[in-house]
Amino acid sequence: MRAIRHGDLDRLMIPDAPLDVLAQQIVATCASQDDAHVARAPRPRGFDERALGAEGSSSIFAVNAANRGPDGTVALADSRAGAPSTLAQGRSAPHSDPQAEGWDENELFALVKRAYPYRNLTRETFDSILDMLAEGITARRGRYGAYLHRDRVNGKLRARRGARLAAITSGGAIPDNSLYTVVAQPDGGMVGTVDEDFAVESNRGDIMLLGNTSWMIRRVETNSGRVLVEDAHGAPPTVPFWRGEAPARTEELSEHVGMLRQEISEMLPHTSPVGFSATQPDVASAVAWLKNECGLDDSGAEQAIEYIVQGRAVLGAVPTQTTVIAERFFDEGGGMQLVIHAPFGGRINKAWGLALRKRFCRGFNFELQAAATDNGLNIALAEQHSFPLGDVFHFLQAETVQPILEQAALDSPVFGTRWRWDANRALALLRFQGGKKVPAQIQRMRSDDLLASVFPEAAACQENIVGDIRIPDHPLVNEVMKDVLTEAMDVEGLKSLLRGMASGQIRVLAVDTPVPSQFSHEILNANPYAYLDDAPLEERRARAVEMRRMLPASVLEEVCMMCCIR
Repeated sequence: MRAIRHGDLDRLMIPDAPLDVLAQQIVATCASQDDAHVARAPRPRGFDERALGAEGSSSIFAVNAANRGPDGTVALADSRAGAPSTLAQGRSAPHSDPQAEGWDENELFALVKRAYPYRNLTRETFDSILDMLAEGITARRGRYGAYLHRDRVNGKLRARRGARLAAITSGGAIPDNSLYTVVAQPDGGMVGTVDEDFAVESNRGDIMLLGNTSWMIRRVETNSGRVLVEDAHGAPPTVPFWRGEAPARTEELSEHVGMLRQEISEMLPHTSPVGFSATQPDVASAVAWLKNECGLDDSGAEQAIEYIVQGRAVLGAVPTQTTVIAERFFDEGGGMQLVIHAPFGGRINKAWGLALRKRFCRGFNFELQAAATDNGLNIALAEQHSFPLGDVFHFLQAETVQPILEQAALDSPVFGTRWRWDANRALALLRFQGGKKVPAQIQRMRSDDLLASVFPEAAACQENIVGDIRIPDHPLVNEVMKDVLTEAMDVEGLKSLLRGMASGQIRVLAVDTPVPSQFSHEILNANPYAYLDDAPLEERRARAVEMRRMLPASVLEEVCMMCCIR
């Protein structure tokens, strides 16, 4: 918005819209009796709102946001190709009766091309979408997504019976997050929504808090996706939880986080965590700078400084956009933890973590636990995984990383989730049927059935597949893979990172440490949404690492001596 107000349109880039939304728009256009609305791309799902936390990494994040916010450079307009972040609309000329005369394919293609998000759409891709909408997808339970009659001789398109109803009731670009509606009894008013997992785990008689009122659960209706409640009259409640995909940190904000880390470190070149005191001249100067530039109080500024100083003492440097550090240490179970400190944002780090995990799987024949956050990634190693630590930066190459990442993504939960979302948006899976909402568990079953029909190798027994999984050339599969690689992750950003490390533009350091550094605490304590495998929280090897907020003076002195030797 700042770019629009100031006329700086070079910073505002409108991305290509998803092809599954185009399929939805074609159905709506052919089934419409009025002027058609074409090429409407989905809007952002939300913003990344974070507050100052107890962890040092959270403090640095919040400090940087406060420091960079006024100049408008926290995040520029999203320019990812195919990202659902821009609304563009094309209008057709009035037509008399599309149901009788039908739409000419060439005219419809020209209409779609007029919309900016589909300016690069090729006729081959357009025809493949028409084939999918005309022929549908044959599965065990029948044919999915056949909404058009296509006259190939005359080049005409007409909507099938039920296409208009499907577009009206199941259309939209916002993914379905499987929320249960909370309905108050006896008046039947809607109170709000809760997460599916919370609803399924709840029992009759449980008290939960929604808004500022306690509610007693009377019944959980899984078939209709409703939780019936009544007023609990102030009884002590439990707090419900919601799970969802949060946006990763933007490239611009990640760059500023690295710059802030570097600036704090350069202000304190000779400051050691041993005998650290806010009365030291360099520390007092840095505290004053953080208070003036970032609006922190004394306690917050000292916390940010101490976080940087303690982490630097163990690693010998500070992770930034130009310095990537690999750290390895033993855990309490006798294994090792590999932490790569790379503050490039969650999208790049997830791609790096998945690809690296796949490379370890092929090289050592072991499935490893891994996690990725905005500030780095963690891989749990066993005794069998012994290698020079510096080699980890050469396991992946920019020229060959994409096929490895594609194979890794097919085995990850993100592929199944994105498949269901895109199938919903393409109307291959209906959200409402027979006047009722399709339950979440039924949608997942139909999604698996649809995937087995379109992409058999993805649902097949992997023991019967030799070599890599072959990805079919299907418009829905292509869109899902594009979403996974460019929206959930950033494959181009990963390639750029690998090229930078190979050319020496990005400095790489490999450090075997006696204790986990302060920078690694956030990654080791990452929440389940950061996991790149399906191991539950109680089975994470990273939880077997003993971490201390303040290291003993003897350990700090030993670490500082090792840093001086390095």
